[in-house]
Amino acid sequence: MDRDLMHSELTGARSELKPGESWCAWSLLPWPGASSGSAAAELLEVKSELQNVYTRLEAMADVQHDMSRGSCDNNQLSGELSVNISMLSNLEDLVVSNNNFTGSIPSKIGNLKKLKRLDLSRNHLIGPIPTSLWNLKNLIHVYLFNNNLVNISSLSNLEKFSVISNNFTGQIPRDFGKNSPNLSIVVFTNNSFFGEFPQGLCSGFNLEYLSVNNNSFTGPLPECLRNCTKLKRVRFDGNRFTGNITNAFGVHPHLDSIFLNNNQFIGHVSSMWGQCQNLTTLQMGHNKIAGKIPSELGNLMKLQVLNLESNKLNGPIPNQLVNLKLLYLNLSNNHLTKKSL
Repeated sequence: MDRDLMHSELTGARSELKPGESWCAWSLLPWPGASSGSAAAELLEVKSELQNVYTRLEAMADVQHDMSRGSCDNNQLSGELSVNISMLSNLEDLVVSNNNFTGSIPSKIGNLKKLKRLDLSRNHLIGPIPTSLWNLKNLIHVYLFNNNLVNISSLSNLEKFSVISNNFTGQIPRDFGKNSPNLSIVVFTNNSFFGEFPQGLCSGFNLEYLSVNNNSFTGPLPECLRNCTKLKRVRFDGNRFTGNITNAFGVHPHLDSIFLNNNQFIGHVSSMWGQCQNLTTLQMGHNKIAGKIPSELGNLMKLQVLNLESNKLNGPIPNQLVNLKLLYLNLSNNHLTKKSL
């Protein structure tokens, strides 16, 4: 297909887009030899079907220079992400999740100065996250989960960040989250991170979802968690966290579930949990928590799962737990007495 015909096809296809629709830059695929499961590899939601169009980005640069959204998610696109994506200088959203892209993330993505949202999740990308990415001051949403990426750096102004199920190892930068006061979602789940958790990650007190389960984190939890009243879901399970858990959390009116099991926490089960009225799941099993089970847990009318197994709890099981409509209760392997339930 020659340049003039290519320009004609693209211009016609673009004229059929409805307001709010965007292009799938087939320039995301390198050329020649890049593959595609469908015509969606060339255009996003374009009504025209263009088959086997693999030419250079320059042939459509005058058509796409003002593109602000690029989305190719949920296709069968494959090959490596092209460095030519950096030519889309006005791009704000880049979404290519749920495909079969391989290779590394092009460092030239760091040239997309207006980029706000980057979603490369559920592909087969490898290698480190380019350091150029962390220079993007407008980037607030980063989704890189379910790849094979390694290495992580700090980023300012973040709001959402997820790298679940990669091959990350090493320590999280100590200043991670410190310069992101609006950070609300952080997911490090299913990696090989170790070392202490960044203490300033929640300093903006806007965290809602925090999942770092199935790593090898050590040390105490951030003190700022106690004042994160917007928390909805927290997972610290499957690590090596230590420290006193008694006062690590405060009153969290929106908290639905918290998983603290399979760590090395000490301290007591705080009576303040009884004030988290929306709590449905409280898991603190397999730690070194001692003391009595607080009767205040009986105030949690929405609680469905209570797991305190394999700790050092003692004393009687509170009668107040009878009032709960629990679906799962595990208090085994403790030193409890006077079972009055």
